[in-house]
Amino acid sequence: LMTLELDTVDVADLMATVINLVRERARKKGVDVTLDCAGDAGWVVADGKRLKQVLYNLVSTAVARTPQGGTVRVSAGRDVTDVTFSVADGDVTRAEGDGPPTGLAMIARFVEVHNGQMELAGRPGKGLTITCRLPAEADQADLRQPDLFSGYIE
Repeated sequence: LMTLELDTVDVADLMATVINLVRERARKKGVDVTLDCAGDAGWVVADGKRLKQVLYNLVSTAVARTPQGGTVRVSAGRDVTDVTFSVADGDVTRAEGDGPPTGLAMIARFVEVHNGQMELAGRPGKGLTITCRLPAEADQADLRQPDLFSGYIE
């Protein structure tokens, strides 16, 4: 069972930290990393240490999959109920049937225990976008209970 250490996390600060952690590797590889973080992204109640780890994993994997001269686009924003983190790689060599990036199961589990959702969108030759949506204000009780509707498909 994953035990969470919940904290109020400043989204803009977190994103800047993650980008700084991968900037040098991206520069050496000749990959641009852009950050689009809405000024009103605000904060999210989450396990800050693990969230940083998850975002770092997503961004560094995207940098690794993006060829020289390509761009990794990272964004964060919020709506009424959720904070959304999105990472798009520039992997134009991505082929039909290519599997998901490594580490995705761990990320999916992290998102799940926060009662969030993860979406993958990609087309061959167009790269892959991974979006994680987390409730902005997590009720701690909810985080400990399994989602009764986890297998339910609308």
